[in-house]
Amino acid sequence: MKKNNSVSLKQQHGGALTTMVMVLFFGALLTLLLKVGPAYLDDFTIQEALESLDGT
Repeated sequence: MKKNNSVSLKQQHGGALTTMVMVLFFGALLTLLLKVGPAYLDDFTIQEALESLDGT
């Protein structure tokens, strides 16, 4: 009976570790997108403005 408890306890720790790694990974990905995304949007906006000026 004690072996069952220790196995389930290890599984719970493994699940918690996996959850923590996933949260950290997606948090880092979200942070990267929030920091890099605006630069790409600005570049896209400037490119479109310059292309519209070429047509005139």
